[in-house]
Amino acid sequence: PTPTPISLLISGQVRETNGTPVSNVTMTITLNRMGTTETTTTLTDANGNYSYGDSGCVTSAKVEPSKLGLTFTPQSVTFVSSSSVCGTQTANFTAFPPVVISQIYAGGGEAGATFANDFVELFNRGHASVDLTGWTLQFSSAIGPTWQLATLAGVTLAPGQHYLLRVASAGANGAALPTPDSVSGIALSPTGGKVV
Repeated sequence: PTPTPISLLISGQVRETNGTPVSNVTMTITLNRMGTTETTTTLTDANGNYSYGDSGCVTSAKVEPSKLGLTFTPQSVTFVSSSSVCGTQTANFTAFPPVVISQIYAGGGEAGATFANDFVELFNRGHASVDLTGWTLQFSSAIGPTWQLATLAGVTLAPGQHYLLRVASAGANGAALPTPDSVSGIALSPTGGKVV
């Protein structure tokens, strides 16, 4: 049998901001054939690559990635033509974790400190709520191999919402923090360290 020729090939890759490929991302491809809409999905492979081939040209084709716990930029890519979309089309995406560390403050309570406690603030920059149950923040000195864990309270962080973890204090100087979402006795070093 003669293979069906491919008139449209949509492909690309999904990577994290550091270049690491993201596998098992669902790529939803919506094709418009002169008013008739068809939707299909494919997954990215271990190298973050995906491809979809079609034997016909289309009026427009939209590619949209999705994977639980991630947000993407761009959110989608649409190919449109006044006549038809054919040939090879490429749509690459970058995956971002929706919850990020937005602020770190060390040296709380020390002479001249702005705040009485160290703190770490998280922010949900995504488009969906994220359940923080079972999440931890980990702390280490700048060169130390030992990590200390702070378990976060099991709350759901809505889009645009902040989460405040109050940690240790080195003294009585500085203003009190707002009411935290959780508290840990871990002390952050004002001279450097790692937080993940």
